[in-house]
Amino acid sequence: MKSGLFTICILSLLSLLPVCHAGAQEKKPSFTVLPAEPSAASPKIIGGEQAETANWPATFYFVANNQACTSTAIGRQVILTAAHCINDGAVGEINPNTPAAVSVTCSHHPRYNPQYENYHQYDVALCLASKPIPLPDGQRYERISLAAQTPRRDSDVILLGFGCRQDGGGGPMGVLYRSEKDAVKAVRIDGAYVVAKGRSSLCFGDSGGAAYTGTEIAARAIIGVNSRGWIKQFEESYLSHLGNPAIAWFVADWADKHAVRICGLNESGANVCHP
Repeated sequence: MKSGLFTICILSLLSLLPVCHAGAQEKKPSFTVLPAEPSAASPKIIGGEQAETANWPATFYFVANNQACTSTAIGRQVILTAAHCINDGAVGEINPNTPAAVSVTCSHHPRYNPQYENYHQYDVALCLASKPIPLPDGQRYERISLAAQTPRRDSDVILLGFGCRQDGGGGPMGVLYRSEKDAVKAVRIDGAYVVAKGRSSLCFGDSGGAAYTGTEIAARAIIGVNSRGWIKQFEESYLSHLGNPAIAWFVADWADKHAVRICGLNESGANVCHP
């Protein structure tokens, strides 16, 4: 998480539009739960803090097209990430090269297409797993909220991601960081975006990660997907809003077509979904 303009690829300074897109896959995208612990020399995310990975067991480090992103398991067979992180129809693996490897196939929101106005705001992809996604120690999947009125203005938002942690987008990635408590607020809805602002901001590698309302331990729900930002402390971060009617429709329609259950949509089991 951190600071300048971002989207995994370079953004236009004036328009916040991406000027590059995911190209042909060089190898299968891979999703991995990282138990990574930073060294004492690891730089701290500007305005953020290291997250306890045990508290976020369904958050995956994700590599595609030689680019790093973040993703989240939101059901036994469903991964949520950003469309700009992965090609539409891409096939990848969770925990590749292990006995627990699981194949996934990813789909973009249909409006994430340059033929549509403001298409970049529909920066959402869902990935279907071929079998249940293994989580550490039998932990539970994250819950989404498709409520149009969530989040409310000035409500707290938690940003989460494996991205860089230095001003301007520099420094290492691969350690899970979150915004500090009460550090980021939802300031407005802008089309299909929730705009958040505060002491923490998004950085390269945070793309595709989840933005939450609630608290770290309980009563939390994903309200958006990390899409882009200015990558600078106290500047705005842009989250594709799951409560936007067109995005909420996509999530519900995709789940119905694939006959899968998503926490917060059609799954609420306490042994499956995070409270």
